Amino acid sequence: HVGEADDGQRGARHRGRQPGAGRVPDPPDHADRALVRRRIAFGDKRTQRWPNVPTAKELGHGVVSTSPYGIVGPKGMDPAVVKTLHDAFKKAIDDPKHLELLSQLNQGVGYLNSEDYAKWARDTFAKERRLLDKLGLTAK
Repeated sequence: HVGEADDGQRGARHRGRQPGAGRVPDPPDHADRALVRRRIAFGDKRTQRWPNVPTAKELGHGVVSTSPYGIVGPKGMDPAVVKTLHDAFKKAIDDPKHLELLSQLNQGVGYLNSEDYAKWARDTFAKERRLLDKLGLTAK
């Protein structure tokens, strides 16, 4: 989610000058203005924005829930192409504008190289498949 740039955009939309649905209140904004109180974070470590809010793991729940994203290509892709793409996206990850956006979204960089991301994806898909099987949610 990337919020609207300012209230002017929201106002213009509500006055019929822009299509779109109503804006959902921004929970981080509510926390910053003390309209709600943060009690738990679900990342693997405390956030920079709210360093006093403990993680679920710290509270003994054994849960870490993040929203990672990555870029993948077809199996057997030319390693030279993989390296070129990796290097370009790694440069973009480290770009100050990207880092600023992540900060605004209260997210950190969760960089993994190509091999580590592939391992993470395989392990995560296997773990989630076992959970879906256990819950009876997979097709027979």
